[in-house]
Amino acid sequence: MSTYKIGIDTGGTYTDAVLMQDNQVIAKAKSLTTRDDLSIGIRGALSQILPTDLASIEFVALSTTLATNGLIEKQGGRTALFLIGFDESPLPRAGLVDALGGDPVFNIAGGHNAGGDPKAPLDIEALDAAIAEVKDKVDAIAVNSFFAVRNPAHEMQAIERIGQQCGLPVSAGHQLSSALDAPKRAVTSVINARLIPLIGSLMQACQGVMIELGVAAPLMVVKGDGSLIRASAAELTPVETILSGPAASVVGAQYLCGDDHCVVADMGGTTLDIAYITDGQPKLSDQGAIVGGYQTRVRAVEVHTSGLGGDSWIQFDRLAKNFAFGPKRAVPLALLALDYPDVIETMQKQLERGWPVTHDGQFARRRPNRGDIKAMSSKQRSIWAQMAELPLALTDLFKDQTLDKPLLRLVDRDWVALSAFTPTDAAHVLGLADNGNSDAAILAARIAMRYSNANYGPKFDDLESFCQFIIERVSLLSAERILDATLAHELGLDHPLPTRYRDITLKQTTTQSFEFGFKLNSPLVGIGAPSHTYLPNSADTLNCQYIKHEHAAVANAIGAVVGLVRAECNAVITPLPNDRFRLHCKTYVDDFTSLEAAAEAANNWMQNHVADIAGQNGATDLSFAPERKDIVVTEGDQSIFFESRLRMVATGRPAF
Repeated sequence: MSTYKIGIDTGGTYTDAVLMQDNQVIAKAKSLTTRDDLSIGIRGALSQILPTDLASIEFVALSTTLATNGLIEKQGGRTALFLIGFDESPLPRAGLVDALGGDPVFNIAGGHNAGGDPKAPLDIEALDAAIAEVKDKVDAIAVNSFFAVRNPAHEMQAIERIGQQCGLPVSAGHQLSSALDAPKRAVTSVINARLIPLIGSLMQACQGVMIELGVAAPLMVVKGDGSLIRASAAELTPVETILSGPAASVVGAQYLCGDDHCVVADMGGTTLDIAYITDGQPKLSDQGAIVGGYQTRVRAVEVHTSGLGGDSWIQFDRLAKNFAFGPKRAVPLALLALDYPDVIETMQKQLERGWPVTHDGQFARRRPNRGDIKAMSSKQRSIWAQMAELPLALTDLFKDQTLDKPLLRLVDRDWVALSAFTPTDAAHVLGLADNGNSDAAILAARIAMRYSNANYGPKFDDLESFCQFIIERVSLLSAERILDATLAHELGLDHPLPTRYRDITLKQTTTQSFEFGFKLNSPLVGIGAPSHTYLPNSADTLNCQYIKHEHAAVANAIGAVVGLVRAECNAVITPLPNDRFRLHCKTYVDDFTSLEAAAEAANNWMQNHVADIAGQNGATDLSFAPERKDIVVTEGDQSIFFESRLRMVATGRPAF
């Protein structure tokens, strides 16, 4: 009997679903993502594509931009960081202070040295005191012990005691990364802890809808490297789902277009994600995903992510005297008016006033069942007290401009939702989108155009030319992002081109003396609902072919279905005195009398470990790929063994 597979992608704006049989798309659907209650969007998409025989569904695979968007928009739960055995605080490094966002840090004695031996006993009394102080104030705890990748004993002790005393989720550095860079490993664990509530709510919403609709199949989740894991594992390690959506889109794009060499541009509501397919495979980054300025130590697809999308918040920059796009997302007013039509009357009155005000056409509302008064500043409490779950015009909220930042902090915590003029509204005015209220979009565009005209910005004769300017601007910004990403991908450039040189490059500058420009030799594959509105123009700017596929708008959901289960682990062997060797694995340390004996033990342990993980995730027909790299330093005629780095990767198709 032929079985079905279902793919779901929960994006910032849309939730997509596809039903596939024998690797063919049988049905597809889209529904608006409902951030206040994710189950509404999931139910809306999933209910449209279910087969009659629910028992024939083999599995459901979910990809999401929730973790990525959470990082871009600096959202997430509250966390505490426990640093064990650090002589010098890693806080000034790797963006750790920014990642914490003011959340508490505790320094606790303990930790290990590079050989895996204890530096000092774990200070249990200090650990217990820290747990008692934060257990009712945070959503998760991040734990990082010095050289835990060489001996995780103190992190494992901390995990056990936290579980005994408060039951909060724990994000431990050694479970997320085997890299030695302690500050970046700490950032990874903090981000993971912060994302646990976000991803947990998504898993619960999806599983609840599946139960409601009678779908008893296992739920899988796409990781940042494009592989699949069980939902229960993703809830504990949500940092691995950073770039889940982009990874699924790369896998789905390659599957749809069949081109072994291409550039994939996935445009959603919040972000533009750019990735590369070479020799039929997505390029992976061993250094870890970089999103929103943070570098994690989690293996992921090499994706260049920027805060530019169909729902980017468009604000007028009075210093630059022009419009700025993103990186924050706002709910398009065309979509807000579907649920709250009263905002149309409010915007009409703002236009009738006769003069512009900074916050015209902007609204905020509380997210249902969100917010913690005890964690708010006095100004945040003042804002919170004036708001309700119905949209409140910011012109009614702000009598004092100093309240801008406290409001944005509430938005960052995902306690408040903002609505404002976006490219999606401009698309509605031009008839390029039709899923929202066009009357609200027209009013929002008129307000934005009036503000520009009154503040020495670009002037427009009519609404159509203004909205066309917005669409063209997003297309050009997208081309700039693709140019910068390609230069970083091909040449390793760490910083974007200066604006002057970027403009000359993209405008194909020709003079009597020279011709200067840029041509993308690979085709550009557009993925995501808004992509075909903006990216064909971007391809023209980049002088390349644009590939448009009929299923491009649901490529992420397709990528979720066709992905593989992949499990990997690492081990390190270091030298000891008297020609002995120490094996450092994820959960234990052991000594051997020869390098080859240690390597054999490492391979046996790693193969059993990855086979167990892959098996728990439903993989069958596993293939194993061991890797080993011996680091040997040569001095004259002598060769000195430094360390051996080993990796084992298991891959297989999910089959339940």
